[in-house]
Amino acid sequence: MQTSPLLTAPVKPLILKTALPSMLAMLATSLCTLLDALLLARFGAQHAAAAAVCFPLLAWIQTLGFTLGMGAGSAVSRALGSRELDMASACASTAFFCAAGTSMLLCAAGFCFASPLVAFLGASGDARVLALPYARYVLASGPLLCLNLVLSSLLRALGKTMPNMIAFVSASGVGMALQFALIPRLGIHGAGVSMLAREGAALALLAAAVWRSDPLIRPRRNAVSLRLSVFREIMRSGSPTLLRQGLMSVSSAMLTRTAAAFSETALAGMGLSIRVLSVVSAAVIGFGQGFQPVCGAAFGAGDMERVRSSYRFCMRAVML
Repeated sequence: MQTSPLLTAPVKPLILKTALPSMLAMLATSLCTLLDALLLARFGAQHAAAAAVCFPLLAWIQTLGFTLGMGAGSAVSRALGSRELDMASACASTAFFCAAGTSMLLCAAGFCFASPLVAFLGASGDARVLALPYARYVLASGPLLCLNLVLSSLLRALGKTMPNMIAFVSASGVGMALQFALIPRLGIHGAGVSMLAREGAALALLAAAVWRSDPLIRPRRNAVSLRLSVFREIMRSGSPTLLRQGLMSVSSAMLTRTAAAFSETALAGMGLSIRVLSVVSAAVIGFGQGFQPVCGAAFGAGDMERVRSSYRFCMRAVML
């Protein structure tokens, strides 16, 4: 096996090279969700409130995808650094199929209990009537979203962030076009259809990129392993992500319930504010995603000086 550029290329340009496409991919996705809320708001506060109510559902689904995706991606980076190729393949395949099976089960259960879910999140009156179909669209697209997060993390683990950017920017373009075409005519249903189309397009493009990339990260059923050591490697980085994203999901649900207690207008305003802030945070998260494969590969190879220099560069860059 040839030495990966993640271990040999100069740190600063390498991090920028991997981070910039990730930042653009995150920004494109965030702008698409913001546009969704803005177009729905033109119909009135009830439509914007319905989208805001479903935001915690989206955050819960992302928690699963980020946990397995970030965990597997970090494990693959470390395994590449230490040249444990069998472990890298096992982590990639196990995370992918776990994400597929778990997300389908959870979203199917949520689909059946969508009405109590939106009521628990604070929806009432007209907002509840509109939130119910939108929640079902969110849950239907949940497995697609989870697999997108896992596949993008696996590509990023190899330092291949350009395919991620192409997939998410292209899918966001498809989603935005459908939003402008469908939401003015179909309202909440148009927003749901555009969401499904966006996640489906992203999954198709990411799957094609993965299958063209290194066979190491190509999900295969015979590479799935239920050994404790594999899950331990995935959760070494997945557990912090689970705690961080999980707490954010719980806090967003609490915020939604609190805002809904005031009025539908307050709930709609809160939802729009969260989406605006997510555009800003997307840039920082994307930069961190560029840092992760460089740091992971260097850590796996035992090159702690490279780990420290990449960390110091990222901290200085973010502080600017």
